[in-house]
Amino acid sequence: MRQAPAEPKSINEEAHLSEPESTLLRVAAARGGEIQRVYTDAIGNWLRIEGAQDLYDVNYDFNDSEARARHLAALDSLVKRGHVRHEGGILYSLTRSGWDVGRRLGAVDRRTRQLVREQADALYCRERDRIHVEGRQALAKVLRSLASRNVEGTVAHREAGAQILQSIKALAEARARAYMEALAQAGVPLDRTAADALKGELSSVISRATEQCIGWLPDSWLRMVADSGGLFNSIRDRARRIEAAAHRDIEIALQAELLKARKPTD
Repeated sequence: MRQAPAEPKSINEEAHLSEPESTLLRVAAARGGEIQRVYTDAIGNWLRIEGAQDLYDVNYDFNDSEARARHLAALDSLVKRGHVRHEGGILYSLTRSGWDVGRRLGAVDRRTRQLVREQADALYCRERDRIHVEGRQALAKVLRSLASRNVEGTVAHREAGAQILQSIKALAEARARAYMEALAQAGVPLDRTAADALKGELSSVISRATEQCIGWLPDSWLRMVADSGGLFNSIRDRARRIEAAAHRDIEIALQAELLKARKPTD
C-alpha cells in the first residue's frame, strides 16, 4: 500500500511553537522578514520589526521586562529551530522555513478573524432588530406622554433624548457582547488587534445608530419643539461619550486578558 507523503517538518512544528514564537514569525512574514535585536541604556535588549505597531502588533507593554524577555527567548529558540538566522549585528531574518510557517500562521489568523467577524455579525443582527423595535416603541410612548402633558423645551429634549441614547447604548453593548462571544466560541483571546477591531466596529455602530435613532423623531413632533438642532447636537455629543466609555471598557478587558496570560501556570 502506498504511504501518504510525510508532512514537512515545519508544519509539524507549528503546533509546538510558543505564542511569542508564533507572533514573531507571523508578524515578520507580513513585514519583510527582518527582526532587529536592539539595545538601549534605558530599556536594555528588545526586539523591533519595522512597520509593526509597537513591537509585534500584539498584547505587549513596551515597559514590561517579562514580555521583552519572553520575546527575546523566542527569537533565540527560532534561531535554534532554523526558522530565523542571525545576519550579523542587530539584524535577524526569516529562513525559508520561517517564511513558510509565518505565512501559514498569518493566513490562519486572517481566516480566524473573518470567522469571528461573521459570527459576531450574526449574533448582533438578531439583537439589533429587537433593540430597534423596542427602542422605537419606547420613544413613541415618551412622545405621547410629552404631548399629553403639553411639555416642550428643555424637559422635552431631555426625556426624548434620554430614550434615544438608551437605545444607542444598548446597540453598542449588543455589538461588544456579540464580538466577545464570537471570540470565545473561536477560542481566540482578546489581543490588541482584536481590541482595535472591536473599537472600530463600535464607533461605526454608534455613529450609524445615532443617525438612525434621531430619524425616529417624527417631523410632526419636531415642529412643536423649539431648537431641534440643539437636541440633535446634544444627542450626538452624548453618543460620543458612550463611544469613549465603550472604548475604555475594551481597554480594561484587554488589560485583564494580559494579566491572565502573564499569570504563571501550575
